[in-house]
Amino acid sequence: MDENRITGVDIKRKLTALIKDNFKITPMWDEVKEGYKKPSFFVYFLNLQRLPTSKDSVMHVYPVEVQYQGSTNLDALKVAERFGQLIGNFLEVEGKHLQVRDFSVSIDAKNAWIDFEIEVMNTKPRAEATDNKMRKLHMRYGASGDYDKED
Repeated sequence: MDENRITGVDIKRKLTALIKDNFKITPMWDEVKEGYKKPSFFVYFLNLQRLPTSKDSVMHVYPVEVQYQGSTNLDALKVAERFGQLIGNFLEVEGKHLQVRDFSVSIDAKNAWIDFEIEVMNTKPRAEATDNKMRKLHMRYGASGDYDKED
């Protein structure tokens, strides 16, 4: 794939920035550190799916779980609803709008589990036709290059 493709790390960075900018809390990516404070966010990726769609493109589906640990169930619900409004139907990453689908929220014991999937289509760029390639095609197929003449 090309160097401009979107990766899971790009998506996780975008989600982290979205949470940090709007909720003023830096999400945790890895193991829970002893002594962390609530409210807290955790961002997890679950079972990445890689679906080849052609020889030049691959669809990646990133199932994401954002966990919010709040102070009350009402707090957790409000944060989950706000997060849903912020993310909407598309997440902009590296100038591309990635589809967000299957958004759901579960609230229990002062926590919100926000689940959704993000689809990324990564396509290998095709080589551009060069003058030399076009000359070879013209010579191979006998095209005269006089396309404007009427028969």
